[in-house]
Amino acid sequence: MKIIRIFGHPVSVMCVYLLLLISGKSIGGFYVLYILMRLRYGVPDAIVSSLGLVVMLAASMVSQKKLPPLKPTLCILADIVLIVGLLLFFQASEGYNDATFRQTVPLLSFTLFAACMFSNVLLSVMLFGQGGKSDVKPVQTS
Repeated sequence: MKIIRIFGHPVSVMCVYLLLLISGKSIGGFYVLYILMRLRYGVPDAIVSSLGLVVMLAASMVSQKKLPPLKPTLCILADIVLIVGLLLFFQASEGYNDATFRQTVPLLSFTLFAACMFSNVLLSVMLFGQGGKSDVKPVQTS
């Protein structure tokens, strides 16, 4: 259960999302670089990805005791927005970044992201089921 809480923590999801490895025909890099380069020109996938990160950050700052249904709702919404941002990115690349899905290391980074996303959704569903009783304790960072 502890590993699920670590992987599913909103900060873990954000970090893994930003550090996804993207491989192109000539050059690749971390997804955060693509977001920053494309955000400058107002490309929709970068805007959606940034919005998803802001929502995930807001979810990590919301108190579960004060507003019980808000935190899991924001987490699930952020997960959906982050995935939509990735889909828009790969759709807009028109095959340029398809090597991402043929190389081992980028695939491993996407597998880790999927595990973090699944853990985050699982924790959110558990928080919904508890109806405000916070038995699932947040990860202590100290």
